[in-house]
Amino acid sequence: EWETEKYSVIQALQGLGGPTSVARSAVVSSSRVANLKIALVTVCAYPEGTLLPHLASSVHRIYAERHGYTYIHHRDEEGRLASGRPKAWAKVRAIHEALEDSRFDWVLWAD
Repeated sequence: EWETEKYSVIQALQGLGGPTSVARSAVVSSSRVANLKIALVTVCAYPEGTLLPHLASSVHRIYAERHGYTYIHHRDEEGRLASGRPKAWAKVRAIHEALEDSRFDWVLWAD
């Protein structure tokens, strides 16, 4: 299923006129610090049915997999992360939650 999604994302990006490439195999382990646990965090606050969030989350997931990162994607449709503030504030709580999670040594934000 994931391989099919990768190729459908590539086709969608090509249809939009953007540059594309097939995701390469994982980055060689010698290029990173051994046992370092990294989380890639993102929040999507676009309306349901919008194409951009699907493409962005797929590209983020491909990137995270390639580099051996944990991918944490929030939709925050119910507003839990934003806590009554504008939706952009959801990223603050999303990052805070990832930083508080003892599984990760580093947290990376992707907008």
